[in-house]
This record gives sequence, structure tokens and C-alpha cells, in this order.
Amino acid sequence: MEYPGLVKICLHNGIEVDPNNRDSANVDELKQFLKTFIGEHFPNVEPEIAIEESCMYTLTPDQNPVIDRIPGKPNILVAAGFSGMGFKIGPVTGRMLADMALDPMKDQEVDSFRIERFL
Repeated sequence: MEYPGLVKICLHNGIEVDPNNRDSANVDELKQFLKTFIGEHFPNVEPEIAIEESCMYTLTPDQNPVIDRIPGKPNILVAAGFSGMGFKIGPVTGRMLADMALDPMKDQEVDSFRIERFL
């Protein structure tokens, strides 16, 4: 809806950049990869980039977020490091945090979200 007549195709990878100099990053190789990918997988889509918009996000080492209690501070919850997918899992993240906040004894059974995996 934002750009009528255009198709949005996104890469969920990229290059590491300095946030203070993000506009100077060379993304020519990524754009060529995207054009080739579009040409091979979407035959009815013109593989020319009409609008280019970059986004930045942080990645945890395993690309999974942290949704947990702060160790030693059971009354403090944290949800961070969503690696570019926070919007997609927002409702379930809110539910997990609400359950944990309302029941201090409740922990989520999702080991891959525990903060201890990085300690």
C-alpha cells in the first residue's frame, strides 16, 4: 500500500555497519544478489530496485531474543535482542511477559529465550 505498483522484497541479512556511518556502507553486492534472486524466483517481477530502504537491527549471537527475568532480580523482566523479528512475534512476547509479571513463580518453558545462555 505504501508504494502502489511495486513489490516489497526484503533480505533478512546484510553487512555489519557502524550506526554512525550507515549511509556510507557499500551494499552493491547485496543489491546484485537481490536482482539475481528476483530474476530467478519471480519471473514476472522486474528485477530493478525502484526504492531502497535499509534497516538496522541488533542480533544476539544465536539470533533468538531474550525473554526472561534478570538473574537475581526476579521482579525485573527483560525482552530484548529481537534480531529484526520483534514485530512478528510481538503478541506472543507480550503474552509471555504478562504471564511472568502476573505470576512471579511462572517461568516460560523456552530455554532458547533464557538470558543464562549468554552468561
